Amino acid sequence: MTLNKMEVEAAARSMAREAQARAIMSDDLDGVLAALFPGDADFVKRNGNVSNELMRGAGEIADAVSAAAINWTTDSDDDSGVEQFLNKTLVRLLAVEALVSGKMALFPRMTESGALDMAVLSGYLHPVLSRDNALTVEALLQVLPVLDGDSVAFQVRRYSPGLLEVFPPVAEWQEFEKGQPDTYPQPHAAGRLPVAFIVVRRDARRYPSGLVAECGPAFLRYLKTAVNRNAVQEIAGWPERVVQSDKYLALQLGEVQPPPGVSREAILEQLRRVAPRQLKLLGTSDTYAVQDGVDPAPHMAAEMADKQALLDLLRSPDLSGGNLSGVALAERQTKARALISDLCDSVAWLATDAARLAAGLPGSNVPEDVQASVTPRWATDNAARVQQVGDLYSKAAIPKSVALQELQTAGFGSITDEMIQAAQDAEAADLMPDLGGDEDAG
Repeated sequence: MTLNKMEVEAAARSMAREAQARAIMSDDLDGVLAALFPGDADFVKRNGNVSNELMRGAGEIADAVSAAAINWTTDSDDDSGVEQFLNKTLVRLLAVEALVSGKMALFPRMTESGALDMAVLSGYLHPVLSRDNALTVEALLQVLPVLDGDSVAFQVRRYSPGLLEVFPPVAEWQEFEKGQPDTYPQPHAAGRLPVAFIVVRRDARRYPSGLVAECGPAFLRYLKTAVNRNAVQEIAGWPERVVQSDKYLALQLGEVQPPPGVSREAILEQLRRVAPRQLKLLGTSDTYAVQDGVDPAPHMAAEMADKQALLDLLRSPDLSGGNLSGVALAERQTKARALISDLCDSVAWLATDAARLAAGLPGSNVPEDVQASVTPRWATDNAARVQQVGDLYSKAAIPKSVALQELQTAGFGSITDEMIQAAQDAEAADLMPDLGGDEDAG
């Protein structure tokens, strides 16, 4: 499982893109602004306050995934272990991981107190793909920055079928195999990785690629345009003013002394003052001219175009400045829904796989047959669905248990599994035939 030179180079590029994507999603733009405008910190400080459209658009996608209906099915009576980890907090964190890195991983383990801990692996994750099948992950590397004395080193953990290896810290993470690792057998994961891992999105080299990272160049272009527009708007709001006066020039150069009791700066300040209803007194041979400012309209149009290109690449349903025709609205909605639905399906698959892994841990209280579902909620569709369920139940087209299940999936949290089970039991009792004989017979 040793990485070759091409894999190491690909991992280095992926780490850099992922680090930049995480910085942008955390609204930490100091690094990218310094790269876009090198050597001009004052310019960035004055004009760097712009809207982080990539963080906003990706955040809306993550919010839509976390707002999805979370449910699971099992034939077991004890599924308390699933409730400990499958919640909105986990779903949103996984959605952000998928958007940033294009991959998600869950590592089920038992704590010293005997509780189930479903860890979302941090650091940089690098899958070691099979040589002849890109869909097969032979091992997973987890690169974690750690402190080694006063310097930063990297600890690599390798997850392989039935085994976890923790290598000693090294200065260059690619050299992790030079050290002797501590091994931790994972008997519950015999024949498979001890982590639930999924690649949500891939680049042309078949390696994970996050959508936010792919939108990075478009965001940098928008960011530079937006900062420049701020500078242009400042120039347009405060155009240069020119006073042509020999007396004022001589006063400023010190060739002429001001009147007694009046300072030179106080006189010149009257010319610098700009506000409505200001009075400026000049000589008959003096002139006061306001230079033509910069037209901000072309720069605002460029900013809007770059913003729309970014949101299009992000599959965001944001419509500001876009084509508002019916076809365009339908296409935007289709793209956004497809992305959110795919993320929900990926999170559900990962949670199901993690639950099957956790079922092998003693005391986890997670059944082996857990099937998780993460169903996105669309406001208009939900309203129509609730009405449809009500109509079908009123016409006796569906039993009460099915209606309760549909309403629970639609977001009615007050409908519990116990209520659904009670309805199913009542329906089963009604369907049982009466096999008793006639007491008066014979």
